[in-house]
Amino acid sequence: MSTVPSTPVRVIDRGTYALTNYRALCRRGVLWIGQTCNLRCHFCYFLDKIMDRNHPEHDFFELDKLKAMCKTLVDVYGNNSVDIQGGEPTIYRHITQLIHYCNEIGLKPTLITNGQVLANPENGPRIAAWLRDTRRTIPRRNRSSISKAASSSAAPGDSTSLRSDANPTTSCRSRRS
Repeated sequence: MSTVPSTPVRVIDRGTYALTNYRALCRRGVLWIGQTCNLRCHFCYFLDKIMDRNHPEHDFFELDKLKAMCKTLVDVYGNNSVDIQGGEPTIYRHITQLIHYCNEIGLKPTLITNGQVLANPENGPRIAAWLRDTRRTIPRRNRSSISKAASSSAAPGDSTSLRSDANPTTSCRSRRS
């Protein structure tokens, strides 16, 4: 894979930023691990798959399959980081093993999460200790319940953490409800 552009690079200086026709491949991969989630948010694109236990994409992939996908990201595509998402990755029973494996093979993992499990003092530090970063998906109308201060369960580089006294799911239904 060549990093040399096939056409001449043009740059248009706009003062505070510049436009260019050069495009570089990102070295960040995306790993979609399943459609199982602990919330039922009304705005979710995948609510039908999450609600239907018989949907072929509902369950999480097996750990060996996910490890093979990660290895492909490194060996075939040259990725050095990965976004782990799909349903809610923190409720996947093998999430810590998957995160460890990503680190072992040179993939810096980031979790795309609703933050419910990470906000728990028993689970958050166990998972966050091995992450490069976390990205929390929280309904727009509940952004007021986000604190800029890092919580004890925040991963290094995580700029938004849930306050321990906040309930970010007012527009989402818990899995148990």
